[in-house]
Amino acid sequence: MWWKMLMVLFMLSLIAGERAVFQPQPELLQEAQAKVNSAAVKLPVVVYDKKTGGIYRDLKQENFHIFEDGVRQQITHFTPVSGSIKLVLLLENNRRLREIDRGDFQPLIADVVAAASIFVTHHLQPGDYVAFVSFDNRPKVESDFTDNVGQLRQQVVRVAQDLTTFSESSLYDALLFVLMGGRDRDGNEYKGLVEVEGCTGVLLVATGFDTFSRVNFDQMLKVVERAGVPIYTLGIGDLLYKRLGDWLAGPASLSFLQAAATLRAIAEHSGGRYYPVTFESQLPSTLGAVSTLLHNQYNLGYTPTNPRARGKQRKIEILVDVDGDGRPDNERLIVQYRRSYHEPEGEGDEWSISGRF
Repeated sequence: MWWKMLMVLFMLSLIAGERAVFQPQPELLQEAQAKVNSAAVKLPVVVYDKKTGGIYRDLKQENFHIFEDGVRQQITHFTPVSGSIKLVLLLENNRRLREIDRGDFQPLIADVVAAASIFVTHHLQPGDYVAFVSFDNRPKVESDFTDNVGQLRQQVVRVAQDLTTFSESSLYDALLFVLMGGRDRDGNEYKGLVEVEGCTGVLLVATGFDTFSRVNFDQMLKVVERAGVPIYTLGIGDLLYKRLGDWLAGPASLSFLQAAATLRAIAEHSGGRYYPVTFESQLPSTLGAVSTLLHNQYNLGYTPTNPRARGKQRKIEILVDVDGDGRPDNERLIVQYRRSYHEPEGEGDEWSISGRF
């Protein structure tokens, strides 16, 4: 019977686009609108060598040059690599992931929990603070920001044992909640990452399907790209597809491509990176790579000097001169950052947010 429930997931994912035409609930709009307080643009940046993968950790403000729509901007904020982060672990935790067997009598939620456990156990560093949020039809704060690794491990175990989840997946709402803050499904107050100072990030482990969010895809992406918080997405949809490919055809198969594209878009618009996971054995090395990038961020910021235009998409370019010879070295570098953001549609636009440094 489990495969029939999987087909329900596929059908729901196919009609998710129809759900997306609904407007957000008033309380979501009010919470988001309250965060609008600045025109500053926050840019977490990671710089590494294309050939060797070596991270550049000792760059100065003068090594960076920011352009918005081709116009050079003055860097008004610069924080060098500190090595510590404030991270939210955001895990999909719905009933479907418990009902769909991997093929060895382990539900897919076991892979989600394994990723969280590996990261908490092996990749946190002194000075790191981590919050732990799960989501089904609504987000739930499992643990607010803490540097207590033992507490985080306990919460991971509790998520693995949670049998009270619903079948829906509200991915977009969960991302809005993590970035903007608000009250979770149990009424707990949570402060969003845009109000947290220092180097921040999100590690999202999910299938990429969204079946019940109150915000749509475009609204979610505008919040993501404006927030200035890099999101690293681990897509477990391939784990599902690999085991059930014989059952899939037509629209159901295409829905997996759409889910993967969703996770890739979230990562790219935020300045993070997307990692598809096809085999469980990939988790340790993948999470190690994510940890390295998260712990080697520069924080840059600027206040745009271009004339403002409501709703306009602004293109960002960062040139990096690593050797100080006055010429950019981007051809031999990978410079990871978000490439654009949308201006507010109007005064008080609820989908415009800005981060604090």
